[in-house]
Amino acid sequence: MKKITLIIILMITIASLYGDDLFTENANLKKQLTEQQKLLTDLQRQNQLASQITSLTTTNKILKGEISQSQNNQSKSGTVIWDYKLASPQEWNRKQWPNKVVSVKDGTTSVVKISRTKDSKGKTALEKWFNSDGLTKLKGKKMICTVMCKGKDIQGKGAAKFMLMIKTSKKTLWPGVKIGKGSFDWQKLKLTYNIPTNANSILLVLGLQGKITGSLYYKDLKVIACE
Repeated sequence: MKKITLIIILMITIASLYGDDLFTENANLKKQLTEQQKLLTDLQRQNQLASQITSLTTTNKILKGEISQSQNNQSKSGTVIWDYKLASPQEWNRKQWPNKVVSVKDGTTSVVKISRTKDSKGKTALEKWFNSDGLTKLKGKKMICTVMCKGKDIQGKGAAKFMLMIKTSKKTLWPGVKIGKGSFDWQKLKLTYNIPTNANSILLVLGLQGKITGSLYYKDLKVIACE
């Protein structure tokens, strides 16, 4: 009982000696916190306003013809090198495979269909070379390729392809994304690769190769170069 009484007396003594100081210190800290929160809110509003002004200024310049839409593609997320809907195989600059690479309708949307049968030889694919200006923009950068893909009855020992062929002065590189077999609905494929500074050419390939049958559908291809 005496111990409890002493503890209570000690607590009362401490409170009487430091209570006012502690209260004053807490009040000051609370005031500082309130001021900092207000300052943060003001800065956030200023940043939002600045972003809106920049967006409106850019749109105005595009409408006036002072800058092009392609110039506006440069952003923090990278530079858009190609942006294809893939509505038609004729968008590509390589030879086509008659009746094997065609444009078809998926609902109301035009997409590219690549088919392969047991009698097919070599590869059946869309191929896109990145030369001159495109190659310059990609060398030494991270290349990000995305495309929407759908499969129907993909079977066999061959390969369904979404890949690159990168030739340098010393070797050839073949980075790619694995595409599943069977039938599957639309899915987004993403291929990311750091392009060597000594790359001489880059080829993007979408399609089928080897002892494989079935059909692949592609749409909405985008290629971006990032730091």
